Amino acid sequence: MTDIVLYALLSLLLVVGMALISYKVRSSRGALSARASDYERIETLMSPAERSLFGILNQIGGREFRVFAKVRMADVLTPAAGLDRSQRRAVLNRIMSKHFDFVICAPDDLRILCAVELDDRSHQRQDRRKRDAFVDSACAGSGLALLRIQAAAQYSPVAISEQLSAAISAGIKGAA
Repeated sequence: MTDIVLYALLSLLLVVGMALISYKVRSSRGALSARASDYERIETLMSPAERSLFGILNQIGGREFRVFAKVRMADVLTPAAGLDRSQRRAVLNRIMSKHFDFVICAPDDLRILCAVELDDRSHQRQDRRKRDAFVDSACAGSGLALLRIQAAAQYSPVAISEQLSAAISAGIKGAA
């Protein structure tokens, strides 16, 4: 009788396991498709302040560098070597949904020279200050130069150029 009960229990576990696997496969297929009503198009890639700074950065850059907008942090930073699998996943998850406003790259090989963050009024909020501190720390720890620019109605190309040159120089020195 004990063998029959054990066999029945194992059979039940097998059926439940197969049902769970089947459910996971069906639900993951559904996760890849979207209903037409799930999304709305965003009209512009950048806010007016971001677009203004983007124009200045491109004007300054000329042949000296390339400007990329709204680059995911995970495309610029990666978990450090030496972390175990769990730590790598946790570190990666912290940057996966964050982005830099702009990334400045060398024109020939697109080597990353500097990240640029445009700080508007929202950066005065507690949650944004906490995010900013995290971004500052991640950049400093990785050796990535980060330039924070205060949002303004107008930008001085000369002042932005000087700030950008200083940030890139500091980043290059820090990488050496």
